[in-house]
Amino acid sequence: MVPRLEAPPIVEVVCGFFFSPVPALDPLFVGKYWAEKKERHGYPMRQLHPPVADRPGIVFGDGVGPLRSWLVSASDEYVIQIQPDRLYFNWRRRSGEYPHFRDHAGNEGVLTKGLRELGELSDFCAATLGQKLSPLRLELAKIDQLVQPRHFTDFRDLAKLVRVVAPVLSVTKSGEPMLNLNIVEARDGYEVLFQMTNLALGPNGEPAVQFETRTNAEVGNVSIREKFLAMNDVVNEVFFGMLDDAASGWRRFGGVKS
Repeated sequence: MVPRLEAPPIVEVVCGFFFSPVPALDPLFVGKYWAEKKERHGYPMRQLHPPVADRPGIVFGDGVGPLRSWLVSASDEYVIQIQPDRLYFNWRRRSGEYPHFRDHAGNEGVLTKGLRELGELSDFCAATLGQKLSPLRLELAKIDQLVQPRHFTDFRDLAKLVRVVAPVLSVTKSGEPMLNLNIVEARDGYEVLFQMTNLALGPNGEPAVQFETRTNAEVGNVSIREKFLAMNDVVNEVFFGMLDDAASGWRRFGGVKS
């Protein structure tokens, strides 16, 4: 069981739902969905972005090709991203506290909110297009930032906190090398990707070390909620595996919740 930190350094969570492409799920269709949603559910802003073309991938044909529609909450904390073969639901740290991934203390977590968005969009597609969305594959991503000097004072102090930094420090001369670590592995039926870089900036422009941990897997024979909870355990295991709890005592993150 991994610990629960009082002040986790998490800055973003993304729940991804991948389904068979629905060609009609284009910005014009999403605009109709947004028109019904923005007043009732607090997503007053929208944006258009290029599509994400990674797995399972989009087949591009003639014309401009698919686009990715963003619906953005009034607080700017939540983003619903829609394109013909996937839905992403993001939480981003702004002024509020991290709502937790699981439901906590009577409040909905990111997962419950994301599942509701999937359900509402799927119902809208069923009523309008006669086609419900049935996710075949899921992805979970968490981005954490260790910000200087809040979480570490210098590179040597960072080496006491992050396990993989000390060996790097022992073979470099500058004392503060640029870090860019990428790990990809298969783990118990999940694909796991971890990236760490110190070429990042914190929320107020401070130097920061950024962790991005992703995992994806087929839905399989369990519920989408169950699969996401299992994926969350994998992501948390990787994150905490990078930290030396004996050296930090978790004090850098406000301690551990009892």
